Amino acid sequence: MNYIKLFLAISFIFTFTGSFAQPVNYVEEAEIMPRFPGCEDDDLREREKADCSNLKLVKYLSQNITYPELAMQKETEGVVIIDFIVDENGKIIHPELVHDIGEGCGTEAMRVIREMPSWTAGKHQGQRVAVKMRLPVRFNIPSKNQGNLSPDNYRIFWGNLRQPEIPLADFVKIANSTPIIVRNLFGKPFLIDQLTLTYERGSKMKVLKNKGVLNAKMHKMIKKAKEGGKFTVETVIQKDTQFITVKRMFKII
Repeated sequence: MNYIKLFLAISFIFTFTGSFAQPVNYVEEAEIMPRFPGCEDDDLREREKADCSNLKLVKYLSQNITYPELAMQKETEGVVIIDFIVDENGKIIHPELVHDIGEGCGTEAMRVIREMPSWTAGKHQGQRVAVKMRLPVRFNIPSKNQGNLSPDNYRIFWGNLRQPEIPLADFVKIANSTPIIVRNLFGKPFLIDQLTLTYERGSKMKVLKNKGVLNAKMHKMIKKAKEGGKFTVETVIQKDTQFITVKRMFKII
């Protein structure tokens, strides 16, 4: 069994056991396994694409999983296991909660799986095939004295912008109608002391700054975005008299 340990103690394991409510034709192992999107560079070898996929998955999970408040209050820790199928078109179907630790952890893990973007489908004998996957997610409460000020313990949320690559129309609609929020691993929001929004496309770059919220100039820059551009959101928050910088990038496709 091959596995890779991921950020926030989330591990992604290629196993193929369990059952689904509806019968689906899938293989238990493919010559080319499904890959999380963003790793299809022709210059990469298959092993490199697989490594890239794992890293992209780590980033997606770390940016989207929020520790349930009830689980935090009761100090619930452990592993949630979810099975799902990546079908011939790369779509995530039939997620199934195989093991839950309660207090909302299973529900939160299922939410993130259901909202995953489509993957690159697996291939076997030259044909795209559906492949059954397993994703264990470990919920560990960070020590109050360990890494509390690390930027990795905070995430930027911008409406429903969850994937690193966003279609232009979706980005403009969501970005111009929802605020930017910074939360810790438990979902607690933090006041943004300074917000920096950087837009890059080709050799051009524009940087705008404001006190914590999107201003008119930023909204105007968002509306003028084009495919191939990239937005970097940089926020500064304060925790225990210390300032912490949290960043997130969105690529427009």
